Amino acid sequence: GYVRALFVLFLLVLLFAGLYLWSDSAAFSDRFSESLLFSIQVTTLQRPSVPVGFTLMGRWLHTAQMVLGPLQIALFALALRMRLKR
Repeated sequence: GYVRALFVLFLLVLLFAGLYLWSDSAAFSDRFSESLLFSIQVTTLQRPSVPVGFTLMGRWLHTAQMVLGPLQIALFALALRMRLKR
């Protein structure tokens, strides 16, 4: 249901934040909070500026998250809608 979809959304945001920090730690000054904020902004399509020194791996992660994040938000919205229609 919608709880599972929300859990997966939070998991995606945390996973990508960790992957950003792992692949481009210098771009985020080795701080998880900066990579988490970037991950949230990418997921919600706020188009954050790409950090200086982003590697090719970071750009691929950014592209994947730009697709998966909004998709998971849409799945959550659909699951919530189905739950509230009953």
